[in-house]
Amino acid sequence: MNQVILFAFPMTFVWLALSDEWGVISALLGYAASLGVLMLAGVQRGQPVRLAKLPGGVLALVTYAIRLLIDILLSGVDVARRVLVLAPTPDIAPGIIAIDTQDPADNALIAALSAHAITITPGQMVVDFGQQDENLMYVHCLDVEASRATLARDQSARLKLFRRILGYD
Repeated sequence: MNQVILFAFPMTFVWLALSDEWGVISALLGYAASLGVLMLAGVQRGQPVRLAKLPGGVLALVTYAIRLLIDILLSGVDVARRVLVLAPTPDIAPGIIAIDTQDPADNALIAALSAHAITITPGQMVVDFGQQDENLMYVHCLDVEASRATLARDQSARLKLFRRILGYD
């Protein structure tokens, strides 16, 4: 934890320089953000901060955020089209699909982030994890066939981004 506290100070100054706001509140906010970034980067696990991986992790985080926003918007429009607007009766075929997190390290954080990414997009929601195999997520979908075609591919892309964001790859 001492390493986190130590590395957060220079990152706070970077925050202040980028925000062009040199107040106490901005410094505290920058320090809190720095602590969060360092903890996600793996310092709390006793791993050294690998500065060489930081730009790739930040790029992966930006890519993930943009992709998540696009998925939320497109899924929202799809759910509205299916349930609310164009169909006299809802055009849904609900069901539950089991999907693997595809993480060879069985990382609980990656499983939780994957579940969050799936649940935050309209039309799908992780309802449970497997009892024996915690890498297995059970996803409720409004359209089972459409989701079955895309869930594994989307999870593979998410896994690559999460592993880069967290500094594993």
